[in-house]
Amino acid sequence: MTKIITRILIAIIVIGAIGGGVYYFKFSPASSAAVSASNPAYQTAVVKRGALTATISATGTARAEQTANLVWLVSGMVGKVNVVIGQQVKKDDILAVLDPTSLPQSLLQAQSDLIKAQNALQNLYDQAGVQRSQAEKNLAVAQKALDDAQTRRDWVNSPTRADEFTIQKAEGDYYLAVQAVSDAQSDYDNTSMLDVSAPERAAAQSALGAAQERAQQLKWMLDYYRGAPDANDIAQAEAALQVAKANLADAQRVYNEVKDGPKASDIALANNNITLVDATAKMAHLDAPFDGTITNLDVQVGDMVVPSKFALRIDNLSALYVDLQVSEVDINHIHIGQPSVLTFDAVSGQTYDGEVTDIGRAGMTTGGVVNFPVTVKLTDADEKVKPGMTAGAVITVSQLSNVLIVPSRAVRTVSGKRVVYVLDNQKTLKPVIIEIGSQADTMVEVTQGDLKEGDVVVVNPPTNPFANMNGGGPGGGSSGQ
Repeated sequence: MTKIITRILIAIIVIGAIGGGVYYFKFSPASSAAVSASNPAYQTAVVKRGALTATISATGTARAEQTANLVWLVSGMVGKVNVVIGQQVKKDDILAVLDPTSLPQSLLQAQSDLIKAQNALQNLYDQAGVQRSQAEKNLAVAQKALDDAQTRRDWVNSPTRADEFTIQKAEGDYYLAVQAVSDAQSDYDNTSMLDVSAPERAAAQSALGAAQERAQQLKWMLDYYRGAPDANDIAQAEAALQVAKANLADAQRVYNEVKDGPKASDIALANNNITLVDATAKMAHLDAPFDGTITNLDVQVGDMVVPSKFALRIDNLSALYVDLQVSEVDINHIHIGQPSVLTFDAVSGQTYDGEVTDIGRAGMTTGGVVNFPVTVKLTDADEKVKPGMTAGAVITVSQLSNVLIVPSRAVRTVSGKRVVYVLDNQKTLKPVIIEIGSQADTMVEVTQGDLKEGDVVVVNPPTNPFANMNGGGPGGGSSGQ
């Protein structure tokens, strides 16, 4: 009996052990993880090294390099329209004109005043030419006067009042005058037998007196030249020199004022008058503010218009841009010159290339979301792309090679940490904490963590395969995707 009872107890223990083992392997958390890991529903990927192109996507609107909507500034009737939609125009081309008969009197007067203002400016230049010529002449005369005055001042320091040449000439003139007196005396002597009232005697006497007077004057001049300068001579020469210097300085000042044409202040005033009157006169027509293409036209001959009424739109289509709105979390990854691929809703099946040309420095909040403006220039735009079209842009922010990469679907966030689940040789899931760097559409760069090339990661793990284990998974606490 005792043996039977013992056998029964042993059987119960064996059955209990077997049942416990079955229960453990079937229902314990570790066993569940192992069974789940071998579940064929899991998808896996091999960790590898390779190239990674990180991009940022954004949407925006295409625009031209320059755009202007032209409106009328005065009331009137349209007299002429010089353009059509699609026509290319040059800066300052007249695009449309109001009928002069419909213009207000003030505008007609402005057109007349414009001609007067332009003539006034031209007169400034014409008068300046005359003034410059006269100033050049006056400057030359003043310079000659100064040279003469300086020569005179130098002479008064010499032993005689004149140079040797001047004295010799004065001597010659005097000797000739003395000979003339002698000849006149002979002529007079020959008439001495005539009556005192005889014309021949009177003429001879008059000629003798004139010869004597001239000889006396030349004698005084010769004596003056031979004499040494006195204090009065020196004072007069010095005074004349100072006056000549002052006159030259004044002539030089006047010449400097007019040599380069009208005064800058006079030109500025004349130009201001022209600008003011021209702005008023131009109200009668619409001019192209820059080179461009007419993209919208809402004016016809005979239309009655009023101030602020839209007339036409002009766009500079030589370059097209897309203005994007980029999230604040991405803006610091974007830099000038980065390449971009653009698509347009209105141009199906075609992509365009571009590059970042401008990045806003201040964000704008819309609906609680902060975005920064980023401008991309199209480098291969064609006629299919038009201002105002909606665009999608993918900006390449980095291109890496030989980096450790995993599918982005394999990365989970657990207690604030990035985690991937590695499938080990026992077909169990092992959580590995990692840090990520650049991200592409489907792959991310692993920068830190106990993960190596060749590891197998699960790309569709459960929300938290270790929730029932002590600590609740990596770092403890709850987890989520």
